[in-house]
Amino acid sequence: MAAWFDHTAADGSEPEFSAVPGGREASRLRQVGPWGELEATDLFLEPTEAFLEAAAVADQRPIWRFPGLDLSGTAERLRRCGLGDEATADLMRGAEMALDGSGVAVRLTVEQLLAVGGDVRDRLYAELGRSDSNQYHRHPQVVVGDPETTAAGLSATQRDLFRRLIWRRGGSRVFSDLPALILASGSRAEVVAAKRSFGRFQTVSATVRVPAGRESEFVDYWSAAGRSEAALPFLRSLAAAGSGRTVDAALLLPPLARLRLNTFPGLGDAIGGRMPDCNWTALNFFAPQPRFYFIEPYPSFLELTQGYDPVPRAEQLGDLVCFLGPAGEVLHSCVHVAGELVFTKNGVSPLVPWALMRFGDVAAIYRHSDAVRVQVYRRKRSRGRGKNYRLLILSRGFA
Repeated sequence: MAAWFDHTAADGSEPEFSAVPGGREASRLRQVGPWGELEATDLFLEPTEAFLEAAAVADQRPIWRFPGLDLSGTAERLRRCGLGDEATADLMRGAEMALDGSGVAVRLTVEQLLAVGGDVRDRLYAELGRSDSNQYHRHPQVVVGDPETTAAGLSATQRDLFRRLIWRRGGSRVFSDLPALILASGSRAEVVAAKRSFGRFQTVSATVRVPAGRESEFVDYWSAAGRSEAALPFLRSLAAAGSGRTVDAALLLPPLARLRLNTFPGLGDAIGGRMPDCNWTALNFFAPQPRFYFIEPYPSFLELTQGYDPVPRAEQLGDLVCFLGPAGEVLHSCVHVAGELVFTKNGVSPLVPWALMRFGDVAAIYRHSDAVRVQVYRRKRSRGRGKNYRLLILSRGFA
């Protein structure tokens, strides 16, 4: 992700995300505000089998990769994470140095995976997740709510493995051992089910009811005070119909978000061989046509630092909500929609869709340590802003 911009409130405090009236049940959210009466229900998206076949092939057995280490360094790293000498020696029997000496790969059986438990697994998997070579640990599946819901469709053996191999990253329960589920498959259908389960993504379906006596406020909110001007005819027709009219929240989003919501990226979305990420999605939220150069860190940095102001809270459609790391780097960015809902694209994987999510569920993915904090940004209103730095972007070859 791009290392964008670090801004802390003047008093050193962290900005608030939202404080809104309403309540939440296990799978339903109800909130009232200038956006109207919002109601959201949890749902799960899964990539199709054809999509899974086209995606990158998963490891066919569990592998832990330790780049930059030799065999003795790997053994020491395992012990440092809490494994005893006997367990370390057992695991190192499956360790191999890369031919170019660039690191060590430890191949494991399912039984060896299950022997690592509790806090040791948490520490070890967090260590593995520091490297891009361990993609399942760096970007684990977040288990939201009942694990049985996430594991739906798996065989009884696979479900048992799934429950036993869940680990904790910060305050979240996560899962990284897709290869173990594949090894436990007894048929091709179970292999597909394992891949589909790992790609299962929790999102929400939302509706909005026009509030009585606040029709003009409703129009102003969803038109983003003119930034989503193309939506005005539809919004005014809803307001003219009077309070009580209910509409799918997707229809109130700007074109880019409306078209991509609840869809998985396809080959046609690739930009120079790269898939759109959170930064591209967030910065293009209001764009009539997407600006492809936001796939690059430098244009994204210029857009955020020169086109947006930090604000204390997210309360307008289109506010950017950024998760900042210890050095001020942006770990993730998403877009405030209404109440607790944000529009997000979590990473570059084609197995992750564009989606509406609860802010708390996004935070469970990206706020996995006390060093990660939230900063909200709002687009500047000056009509003349942006010309000089966009010329700079184009002059540097970002078309």
